[in-house]
Amino acid sequence: MTMADNSPQRVVLVTGASSGIGLLCAERLAAKGWRVFGGARNVSAPIPVSDFNIQWLPMDVTEDASVCTAIDRILTTAGRIDAIVNSAGYSMRGSVEDVPMEEARAIFETNFLGALRVCRAAAPTLRARGGYIVNISSLAGLIGLPFTAHYCASKFALEGFSESLRYEMAPHGVHVSLVEPGDYRTGIQASRRISKETQQGIYARAFDSFLLKREAFEARAATAEPVAALVEKILEDPAPSLRYVVAMPAQGVLPLLRRLLPQAVYEFCFRRLLGLN
Repeated sequence: MTMADNSPQRVVLVTGASSGIGLLCAERLAAKGWRVFGGARNVSAPIPVSDFNIQWLPMDVTEDASVCTAIDRILTTAGRIDAIVNSAGYSMRGSVEDVPMEEARAIFETNFLGALRVCRAAAPTLRARGGYIVNISSLAGLIGLPFTAHYCASKFALEGFSESLRYEMAPHGVHVSLVEPGDYRTGIQASRRISKETQQGIYARAFDSFLLKREAFEARAATAEPVAALVEKILEDPAPSLRYVVAMPAQGVLPLLRRLLPQAVYEFCFRRLLGLN
């Protein structure tokens, strides 16, 4: 059975649903008639007041037991899972040289291994009836950014993982897609981790210039409703594609330019764009 069938209310789990893109996705899908379970690391903390019915679940994607317990609770409560939207994640900025290894591991635990845990836990029930997995990646999963190596690497990993998973799950009626947003105003900016060592060390001048440029981009960015609308569209598509870029035109063209331009030309233009010498 797939989403196109005339079936009872469809059930979706959205991770990282307490803010940003995850919250927008949860609210939009609830408004469209989905039964939405919103995963949040700490449901005892203030949860956003929403006009829509979202059932909140404690879910720490960095812990196997927490993920499995949440999946089991959904199946016990709703009897089914039709879709997963993996939106849990955070951003980090700092040089490769300065960011400690424990912080590098931490961002992979959430941004990449977190999605892996959820997909593994949900795979049996999705295979049994068909469904959807939508992994929220980033343009930074397609192009490398200076002082963003750890975030980029976690999203590059998510890209390769999702492409591989798509091949494995397709024969079982499970559609795997990636959404690759550019800059939008979301809670990720407020929670972003900035390396103090990079701000004070050998890279300080270049790092300050980079941060100013990126802050200017983000200040002009729109809110992320287009991302949530795209996720809804994917979940209504009987044959969705693997990758979907959703970004301002000037950003959305970057992956294409990276493929078409000679590397030296692309790097020169990109450095100028980012305010690097």
